Amino acid sequence: ALFVTKTLLGILVDRVGVKQLSSFPLTVPAWDRLLKPNINWMRLVWPFVAFSVIFIGIGLSAFVVYQKEMYDIEFVSGTSLQFTLKQKTPLEDVRHALDPLVKSGVVPSPQVQSINNSEVTYEVVTPNQNVDEVRRAIIGTFGDRLQLELPSRFRDAGMKLEDAMRASSVAPASEPTAATSLASSTSGPSSTSATVFPIENDSLSIDGYEVPDAGAYRGGMAIVLRDITPPISPNEIQHRLNRAVNQDENKAGHERGTRVYPLNENTTAKAADVPTTSAVILVSDPAFPYSKSPDDWRESVARPMWTLVNEGVNREAALDKVTKFNPQVAGDTRMQALKSAVISILVIMAYIWFRFGNIKYGTATVVALVHDTLVTLGAIGLSHYLANSGAGDFLLLEPFRINLTLVAAILTVMSYSMIDTIVVFDRIRENRGKYGSVSRQVINDSVNQTLSRTLLTAGITVVMVAVMYIFGGPGIHGFTFVLLIGILFGTYSSIAIAAPILLLGKDKVKNESARRNAPGVSGAAALDVPVD
Repeated sequence: ALFVTKTLLGILVDRVGVKQLSSFPLTVPAWDRLLKPNINWMRLVWPFVAFSVIFIGIGLSAFVVYQKEMYDIEFVSGTSLQFTLKQKTPLEDVRHALDPLVKSGVVPSPQVQSINNSEVTYEVVTPNQNVDEVRRAIIGTFGDRLQLELPSRFRDAGMKLEDAMRASSVAPASEPTAATSLASSTSGPSSTSATVFPIENDSLSIDGYEVPDAGAYRGGMAIVLRDITPPISPNEIQHRLNRAVNQDENKAGHERGTRVYPLNENTTAKAADVPTTSAVILVSDPAFPYSKSPDDWRESVARPMWTLVNEGVNREAALDKVTKFNPQVAGDTRMQALKSAVISILVIMAYIWFRFGNIKYGTATVVALVHDTLVTLGAIGLSHYLANSGAGDFLLLEPFRINLTLVAAILTVMSYSMIDTIVVFDRIRENRGKYGSVSRQVINDSVNQTLSRTLLTAGITVVMVAVMYIFGGPGIHGFTFVLLIGILFGTYSSIAIAAPILLLGKDKVKNESARRNAPGVSGAAALDVPVD
């Protein structure tokens, strides 16, 4: 910025021949006078203090009243769910749909926001720690409006492997044992009604349908899915199996080849995308052929693959994203956030003390930072009180929850307030050097002299943050709310809170100075009094 500015000025002066660079205050004298006020700020200290105390008191009272709803799940245990709807649905409609769940206590104090303003994908955050209860409630509430992969039930789903290897649930009760069933089911090209069995021939017929490429899976296994409800395509079955393999910690089936065929007249390539009620899954694993060791085949191939089929095809309906925070993690996060704030304040205090050579400046800065933090927390508390009211709707208020994003915003506000305070303190130090000490007049003059810079900087920043607050979307709404409140009150505290603290102890200094200059006081006694 410095280089570009210098270059542009050089071009204007050297090349264009500009002789005078005017500014808006110089062009409009009334504006220039406005930027050079003569306000007695120290006379307004007590009204400022009263205003701050009242605002902080009301805000923190609201904070205490709504404390159970004040923290996001990073700081308290709870559940976060993300789901996608088939059609665009306004945010208010989603919130109204959750009202029965709120009243029943299944989804207490929900925070609902649209992801990327899509009005299709939503996130719901609630303090309820029971993930399964919240998930079932959300699925039950929105039902077929959800873009959801529903489970497909099939005959013998969930059955033990040994029972599935004997026969289907519709087989006669006098079905032979597992060993004889396996032998009889694979002695020829046709199988019995068994659900899981080895492939020992080059041809395979199931329920009257010839399965293609069965010879390529000889020594492997076949898993028959009958009465699939709702029907799904072979490609979808394959997709669910692949996902189950990827999610399996033991990677069962990772090195195995699988292929899914429909059990109907349609054997064309397009059949793979057509939902079917019956299908067969062919599995090959050269490392464990059935003919070599039936027991190894059963334990290393049949059992893990049967488990994967049940978990993949018959799995419960899953939302886009489900996250649970337990109390221990939430407590650790709260402690880390508190540590970051305390350490920031201590480092800032040490820096100001070092920079100005007087701990009073550091103390004044820290008091202003604490003031801004309490004001921000109070504003968050008031947002819960005013949300869903006429004033709240006009101000675009929501019941903002404290999360890691808002903690980052609070720390940002602290740094902004510190920088603004340093500007005022620098001018006070300069004027103190001229007059020898800090007085009410020195502070008034210093604040008035830096006021134009303060208002211009804060004004530009407030406009930018206000635009982000209005149009930025729910993802940063809470963040920009804290920034907006923090910048406004950070500017205010630099003038109304931090600067007057520098006057504390002035009467004592004056009395000690008078005593030092009194007759009979000299030498070391006179030098024993610290001066400002």
